[in-house]
Amino acid sequence: MDIREKDAIKKYVNEGVIEKVIYRDIPELLPIKDVAVLASVYKIIADEPGQLIELQSLASGLSISRQTLSTYLTYLEDAFLVRKLYKKS
Repeated sequence: MDIREKDAIKKYVNEGVIEKVIYRDIPELLPIKDVAVLASVYKIIADEPGQLIELQSLASGLSISRQTLSTYLTYLEDAFLVRKLYKKS
């Protein structure tokens, strides 16, 4: 598979699946105040999968409450776009 095919697949998944879920499906089914913030939350997580997330810090950076961030993460998880993993010490 060459780089153009990989780019085409990535574009299809992004535009054909992820954007439709974030911009159409979730807002139709659930109370979203700001879809752009939901998309930002997804992008932050997708850009660095496996990262540890400090909810309060991320919420502050997005200018939303910790509760709103937690709710949006639940929506993304319910849509199978992200998955929460808990740190075990």
